[in-house]
Amino acid sequence: MLQLDTAPHFRTFILSLFWTHHSLFQKPIERSDSRKRSFEEKRDDESTAAARMAKITLFVNFMLMIAKVVASVLSGSMSIISSMVDSVVDITSGLVISMSERMIKKRDPYLYPRGRTRLEPLALILISVIMGMASIQLIISSVRGIHDGLQYDLHGIGEEPTVNVTVVSVVIMVATVLIKLALYLFCKRYKEPSVNVLAMDHRNDCISNTVALICAWLGTKYSYYFDPVGAIVVSMYILYTWVQTGREHLAKLSGKSAEPEFINRIIKVCLDHDDRISHIDTVYVYHFGSKFLVEVHIVLDENMILRESHDISETLQSNIESLPEVERAFVHTDYDYDHHPHDEHKVV
Repeated sequence: MLQLDTAPHFRTFILSLFWTHHSLFQKPIERSDSRKRSFEEKRDDESTAAARMAKITLFVNFMLMIAKVVASVLSGSMSIISSMVDSVVDITSGLVISMSERMIKKRDPYLYPRGRTRLEPLALILISVIMGMASIQLIISSVRGIHDGLQYDLHGIGEEPTVNVTVVSVVIMVATVLIKLALYLFCKRYKEPSVNVLAMDHRNDCISNTVALICAWLGTKYSYYFDPVGAIVVSMYILYTWVQTGREHLAKLSGKSAEPEFINRIIKVCLDHDDRISHIDTVYVYHFGSKFLVEVHIVLDENMILRESHDISETLQSNIESLPEVERAFVHTDYDYDHHPHDEHKVV
């Protein structure tokens, strides 16, 4: 529980402490309809960009999947097959993100009064599970390929494993790497979480396709075992990155607290808001999906009229919600701070 006395000497100490890290804070934003509209327009633009990038990614992945099917058939390489399966999963990922973006835009104030923005982290967790399962299956197939190769080399059992990477396969894989690199650089221009995930996926594809091409070529020129080992390396890398992504968004969906720097930024906005706020009783800042939900309890004079207390609370709420990282803010007013927060809400 945070209790901050805003008496002059204490307030001066707090402000000097905060301004030491002034780069973490922004000046409180005055309440105006034009400013609120600009933030809403910015958020709509980001959502539109995310939907557009999801469609572009879906189309590109579909074309690359067809090209990789050709490369896989021509080469018989496990590394290239793993890259092809990755493209199939990428198409599934693109469809899931596109569907979630479309559902978020269709607001229903009766069924979903606070919107459906939490569909985004849910979709990303689902994608992480799909990618993890596909990676594990590829690892199993590659291990089986190594086993079959050893059976033939040591005991003469089965057929001789071969890899034949043609010029066409090389051209397809090199083109894939260049296209994915261009998409990665383009997606990095946006800050929307779903677009950032697409950028991470394009980056992973650049790395995995490069490794797949090198290992497939080594398997053709030197030893067959380079190829399944390369497929295992690619699959392990994809598995690790998507498990980390799933864990991150699962923590956010579970209501993980914000970093101390951002909590201090919220406190700074509250301190600068109005001199009639005598104390800041409690500040909670935690994830509500990809963005934050903020709960602030402020203390005002018990003899203050309702109109004044309402205006102070509402403008503070608007200032906090104007921060792009905040999805929703709630400001509670009180006349004392000697109670425990658990006295006002049940413990969950």
